[in-house]
Amino acid sequence: MNSRTIKALLKKDLALFMSNRFYMIVTAVGIVFYIGIYFLMPAGVDESFSFAMYMPEAVPAFGQLAGQDGMEIEYFSDEESLKQAVLDKDYQVAISLPADIVETWSTGGKPDITIYYASIAPEEVKDIVVTLVKELSFAQTGQSLNFNTTQEILGPDMLGDQISMRDRMRPLLAAFIILFEILTMASLISVEIDQGTARALLITPMGISDLFFAKGILGIGLAFTQAILFMLVVGGFSNQPLI
Repeated sequence: MNSRTIKALLKKDLALFMSNRFYMIVTAVGIVFYIGIYFLMPAGVDESFSFAMYMPEAVPAFGQLAGQDGMEIEYFSDEESLKQAVLDKDYQVAISLPADIVETWSTGGKPDITIYYASIAPEEVKDIVVTLVKELSFAQTGQSLNFNTTQEILGPDMLGDQISMRDRMRPLLAAFIILFEILTMASLISVEIDQGTARALLITPMGISDLFFAKGILGIGLAFTQAILFMLVVGGFSNQPLI
């Protein structure tokens, strides 16, 4: 490959790229747009579990939930207000205890505990709440399960170390910038073919390898330059920058 030929092609392609007002505007606006999307996305993760509860009679096991880490409970004075809070989607889940729950337990009966779900509540939340009510009922009545339970986490425990939505999207946005710029260069090549510039270049002593090498350097260079700029602004090089 001829270095002088490649250098001349790079200067020509860069001039062609900069002379196209559409590509220049899209490139400038695009990088600002991607950075803006990143900073508009949520930066934190809510790991707390909030729900509403109606408890007309004090039940110690259920009352201890208020002091648990990650538990946010609001107690309501009447069941209608509780149901309205769920209808208004202030809470996805609400638990309503009957007024005679302690008396029913003392006589060996099974009280009717009502759980209200919002229409947007996911299935896994429903399962969690049912399990929670069962465990609290066991704790209150003193009945123990007839087997021991062991909790084991397979893989990394992400509790307290969740990745925010914008940090999850950061690598994808960088890859999208690279893809978009490579498509831009492909479009410029098609323009050269349509205008006959590429054919005119191929009848010169320049080889095909020189042409593609120059196109590759410019295309990949512009793409990665913008991706690196994006990652610098959004803090993408703070951890394992080489990757």
